[in-house]
Amino acid sequence: MSSKYLKDASATLVREELFNHKLFYDLKIAAAKREYHLKIFSANVDFEGFDIVIDDDDKIGRYQIKTRLDSSTKSWEIHKGILLPNNRNAELMRFDNGLCRYFDCGVILMDINSSLKDDDNYQVNYYYTDYYIIKSIATNLIKRSKQTVIMANNILEQLVLTKRYSDRISIKKSLFVKLKNPTSLLTICGFDSSDNKQIQFLCMKLFERNKIRIKDIESDSEFSAYKKAFINELNDLIDK
Repeated sequence: MSSKYLKDASATLVREELFNHKLFYDLKIAAAKREYHLKIFSANVDFEGFDIVIDDDDKIGRYQIKTRLDSSTKSWEIHKGILLPNNRNAELMRFDNGLCRYFDCGVILMDINSSLKDDDNYQVNYYYTDYYIIKSIATNLIKRSKQTVIMANNILEQLVLTKRYSDRISIKKSLFVKLKNPTSLLTICGFDSSDNKQIQFLCMKLFERNKIRIKDIESDSEFSAYKKAFINELNDLIDK
């Protein structure tokens, strides 16, 4: 398989379909390690920004997929609807612009490297972001540069003002986290995995308390315990 062909603009849809199948396989294998069948469906029409639906019978999530092949692309236009929290969590965080829905959403980025000796071999690194990752960056739970923290806070402000799911917003790569493997990706999306993490539960235990600035409640022992657990579990998932 020629990387030259896949990089050609005329092969964009071929490339997306090919690596989407790679993503599906990796996630299904990760679920199989936990001994359950993960269902993944492709969206037939790009209406609200999501490309796939993931269903484990307990949870349903909708995700937009972005790919880059040996590219210097540093930002992507994402549907704002994909970056909104689900309505239950929105209520806990006192975030509600009237558009939040019952399912979780996020963006999966496949960073594909073909600079290997064997032209048939491709290394795929998975990155992920959603409302909670961006909020974790904005509140310094995930450490980023000062510029990225400001960017994250600006995006959160824009999301509150979202009027249509289809409105787009530019998201830079610095607002994603790089995952160690497909199992880590499955985990951070909030599905059951062999990692046996409670990352989304811990995240919400922090954010539902975030009625005021985080630094003003650092002395709260329960908050500090959740924060420590969240950071430890996140560090187990991400590839620094």
